[in-house]
Formats: sequence, C-alpha cells, structure tokens
Amino acid sequence: MPQVCRFIKGFFSETLPHLNESVAFAFLDVDLASSLRDCARYLWPLLPEGGEIWTDDSCDMECVRVWFDDDWWGENLGMRSPGYVGSGCGLPLSPDFTSLGYTRKVSDPSKAYSKVEWLRYR
Repeated sequence: MPQVCRFIKGFFSETLPHLNESVAFAFLDVDLASSLRDCARYLWPLLPEGGEIWTDDSCDMECVRVWFDDDWWGENLGMRSPGYVGSGCGLPLSPDFTSLGYTRKVSDPSKAYSKVEWLRYR
C-alpha cells in the first residue's frame, strides 16, 4: 500500500497550501479543531463532486463543530458548512466504540445532507 501513497512531513498549515492535486478521499485523525480547519481549508477545494473526507474525530465536539460552522466555511471557502455524519458518537459500525464519521462534497442541494433543527421537536 505505501507505494500508492505519498507522505508529506510537516504541519498542515505549512504543507497543505502547496498541495494542488485532486483528492478523491481523505482520512483525517487530527485531534485538534485548528488542524481540522487547516485540512478543510486546503483539502475541500481539491475534492471533486462526491469526494469524501472521513475522520477519526467524531466524538470530539470541538472538531465536529467545524463541520457545522457556517460562518467559518463562508469566510474561508465561500459556502455553507457541509455537515457531518457520525457527529458526537461516531458511526455505528460495530457494537463497540467507533469515532469514525464523514462528510462529502456535493453542490446539488437535493443531494446534500439535511440539517435538522432539533429544538423544533421539543
């Protein structure tokens, strides 16, 4: 598998701005909201339609909030936040704990994940 991967040493904020290749899939395990913002800022524009970013940080609410921060996404990428599947508890892939979650890039609003305002269900 390493022969199909290219590893780049360095901080996300220093290395990712120089990446200019298409990224169909990214798996992130960053543990810090600031690192996740750096990854989203530089990887999202490189994703094709339908491309996905998976993370191992779905139980870290500071990281999860990045995927729902419309202000940050608007200021940095000129769009609404994409949302995130697995927020807070991870995807139920097994009876054991999982901290995996994902988002995907879609421009057609009918294919985007809906945001639910939970307060209206009280």
